[in-house]
Amino acid sequence: MDPSRVQPHSVVFLMILGLILLVTFWCMPYYNGGHAVAREYPESFVLQYRCDTKGNYVQVQLLHDYTDPENSWDPWTLVDDGGTGRYIKKTKTIQKSCVLSDGIYIVEIGPEPCSYDTLGRNGAMMMAWAKVSKDGKQLARADFGACTTDVKVTTKLQIRPGQEAIIEEISGDDYFKD
Repeated sequence: MDPSRVQPHSVVFLMILGLILLVTFWCMPYYNGGHAVAREYPESFVLQYRCDTKGNYVQVQLLHDYTDPENSWDPWTLVDDGGTGRYIKKTKTIQKSCVLSDGIYIVEIGPEPCSYDTLGRNGAMMMAWAKVSKDGKQLARADFGACTTDVKVTTKLQIRPGQEAIIEEISGDDYFKD
């Protein structure tokens, strides 16, 4: 092809086509079945409370489905956007009590938004927290879920009378993988 015969509009067309291809392939890792999201993020999770009087322990565990709907909560159900559809205005907590061999344990569960602007950076992601107390003294507190991959993610908090809290964790990379 003789360069002197190339029309200016052809050059513009080729530049636009190149830009489209560049953007398409640059964004491809974030495209998943029609949803432009990073596919490694988990869809959602629930925290499940368990009071096992026979086993003599109280536990909060991160799960990916409702195995016990009466004692499991999706942290998104514990926030209120005040009708804005965007900004989280209030959060609420769940409180449960568990009678074990040495007394009454109080478990509180609450949401921990990655951003109070649900459309902002990390806005579509949610964490949660749980704490266990006895006789007004906090025995343990743990954060569940993650906003980034460079953290440890708590998957279970368990307390037995007279013992240290058991906290199980996995890497953020393991939490976010398929």
